[in-house]
Amino acid sequence: MFLSKEQVYDNEGNIQWEPLENALNVTAVRQGTDGITGKTLEKLLAKRIFPIVRVRVNGSGSFHYVLIVNSNGKEFRCMDPMNPSDSLVPLSDFGNRIYAVRYVYRE
Repeated sequence: MFLSKEQVYDNEGNIQWEPLENALNVTAVRQGTDGITGKTLEKLLAKRIFPIVRVRVNGSGSFHYVLIVNSNGKEFRCMDPMNPSDSLVPLSDFGNRIYAVRYVYRE
């Protein structure tokens, strides 16, 4: 409700990053895959920064976004809003390929 009032979402439900930064007093980082490695993601998770990553459904379908929430050192686990269960899904379900990364942090 708060984020909707702050116009963080567009008409399709997509996050608008600048309004999000203003509403939550955070910095949003938006980048492609240049420089994003498994180590980079591990470092973000260690700082309790949870990246939103752009993937393809089943590795080759439509673009989709998931939240990486942890790693066991071998595989990243994601919250997927399209997953009907509350269980985490492995990034490998999306072909282990990331097309873009978004995350927020507070300084």
